[in-house]
Amino acid sequence: ASRQCICNSGFVRKYANRSFTCQCPAGYKFEDSGLLPPYERQCVRCERVSFKTAVDNGICTQCPFLHASTIYDGAIRADECVCGINYYMPPNRALPTSAWDGKINRTNECVACNVGADCYAEGTTIKTMKVHPGHWRVNAFSDVVLECPQQLADEICAPANATVAPASLNASSAALPACRGGHDARTPYCAACVVG
Repeated sequence: ASRQCICNSGFVRKYANRSFTCQCPAGYKFEDSGLLPPYERQCVRCERVSFKTAVDNGICTQCPFLHASTIYDGAIRADECVCGINYYMPPNRALPTSAWDGKINRTNECVACNVGADCYAEGTTIKTMKVHPGHWRVNAFSDVVLECPQQLADEICAPANATVAPASLNASSAALPACRGGHDARTPYCAACVVG
């Protein structure tokens, strides 16, 4: 009769090399308190800045770019890493894929939010970035956030994060401006639309 491996709570049985071993599942790292008996060993969820894809007793891997986090503890793939609070992923840069090569990629680094921008949610990208009241940006691909002229803010700037489309813009641009109707988001400070 073969000896069966009975794993402590939190471990999973893994068959390799004609035998079973107790390993931590994906998203969990092995932790040993250094105390005896062996039941002091446990699997602990990866922290929110890391992930682990394999079923083994290894460590978690840090997210592949600076200022990154995961939405929850215990992430199992690199593509679960997103920009942390107060940071966003700029245009023409990509979040990691599950086929990540294990190297920190400084070209895909998260960037601190500009004044007037709202990056209070994890995972903010240039497209999902919102603006604070009294601020605007030309479109969903611009990271330039401008303050509305104070004396005209209520007249020309739409309420924060509105998607009001001036008559001069076509329907495909409708979600981009943050100007009130009759003002053109393609111009500095939502200038009044020219009729004709």
